[in-house]
Amino acid sequence: MNCEHYIGNNPNIEAYGLSVTGQVRKANEDSCGFATVPNGELFVVCDGMGGHVGGATASRIAVEQIIQHFKAQRYPNIYQALHDALCRANIQIIGAAEAEPSLKGMGTTACIVLVDGNDAYIAHVGDSRIYLFEYQKQCLFRITKDHSYVQSLVDIGMLDDRDAEHHPRKNVIMNALGIKEALQPEVYMSPVQPAKGDLFLICSDGLSGMVDDDGIEAILGSEESTEQKVLDLVTNANVPGKGTDNITAQVIRVVESPYPVSSHPDHNPNWRKGPYAGPTRDPKKNPAPQDTPKAAPAKKKTKMLLFILIPVVVLMLLIGGGVGAYFLWWHGKGDVKEPPKTEQKDEQKEEPKEEKKDDSVADAEARQKGLDAIKRLNTLSETKLDK
Repeated sequence: MNCEHYIGNNPNIEAYGLSVTGQVRKANEDSCGFATVPNGELFVVCDGMGGHVGGATASRIAVEQIIQHFKAQRYPNIYQALHDALCRANIQIIGAAEAEPSLKGMGTTACIVLVDGNDAYIAHVGDSRIYLFEYQKQCLFRITKDHSYVQSLVDIGMLDDRDAEHHPRKNVIMNALGIKEALQPEVYMSPVQPAKGDLFLICSDGLSGMVDDDGIEAILGSEESTEQKVLDLVTNANVPGKGTDNITAQVIRVVESPYPVSSHPDHNPNWRKGPYAGPTRDPKKNPAPQDTPKAAPAKKKTKMLLFILIPVVVLMLLIGGGVGAYFLWWHGKGDVKEPPKTEQKDEQKEEPKEEKKDDSVADAEARQKGLDAIKRLNTLSETKLDK
C-alpha cells in the first residue's frame, strides 16, 4: 500500500491519504480527493452505498462535484459555500440515478475539511467521521456526530454509547447524498482552530468501525511520520477478521499555527469523556490564554454585585431614617398631649363623685317624703276608723 502525498500551497500543513477495498468487498465504493482551491486546501472523503456499481458512482460524483464547486471561485461566505457544494453533489447524484435505472437507490456519505490559512472549516453528511487529535493533550476528539439510526437512539437516551459501537443496525444512516432533494447537510458555523502538531483524520466507517477511538488515538499519538500513521490506521482496520468494508483515511498534520491551544467541537462518546472533554484549554502548557478569559467573568460579577448592593444600602438608609424620624415625632407628640389627658381623667373621676353625692341627698329627701306620706295616711286611717 502506498499513501498519496497531498501537496498544496499551504506551508502550514502536510497531508496524506489512502483508500483500500478491504478483505470482503469486491470493489471500492469509497472515494476521496484533494484540491488546492481559491478558498484554501480542500479535503473530501465519501463512502458510497447502493451496490458496488451504484455506491462507487455516487461517491465519485460527490467528490468531483464538491471540488468543482470550490474551484469555480473564491467564496466570501465559506459556510454557505460548504452547504451549496453538498447540495450540488446531491442533485447531481439524484439526476444520475434517474437517468440510469441500474443506479437507482445509490447514495453516499460526505466529509469536507477546508483549510483556509490557519483555520479549518468542516461539513458532513452521514456516518463518515472527522476527528482531531490534540497534540498537546495527546487526546482524540470526534468533531462530527454520525447521522445514523444508532446515534439517534444514543441522543434520546435509549442506547448506551458503548453498545452503539456494536449495534446490529449501526450502518443504517439517516442522512446521505442522493436520497432526497431536500438535503440538510451539517455545516459547523465556526472554524476549527488547531494548534501546532494537531492532526485531522477524515475517514469512512470502514476505519472507525474496525478500530475504536482508543486505537485511533494510540496510532495518531505515536512518534511515526504522518505517512506512516495513515498506513498504520488502514493496516489495523484491514487485518484478517476485520476489513469487512472499504477503508479510507486522510490525515492532515498542522505544521505551524498561531493558536497556542486548540478550539473545536467535541462529540466524544460518554465512555471517552474525561479531563479533556470538550474544547478546553490546558492551563499547565498555556496559562496566559486561560487566565485572561477567566478574569473577565469575575469582574462582571463584581460590578453586578455593586450595582445591586449600592441601591439596596441607600434604600435601607432611607427607610431607617424615616422610621427614626417617625419614632421621634410620635414620642414628642405623646409628651405634649399627656398632661391634658391626665387632667381630663381627673375631671372625669370627680364628676361621678359629685353625681353620687347629689343622688344620695335626693334619695334621703324622697325617703323622708315617703315616711311623711305614710304617717299622714296612718293618721287619716285612724281618724276614719274612729268615726
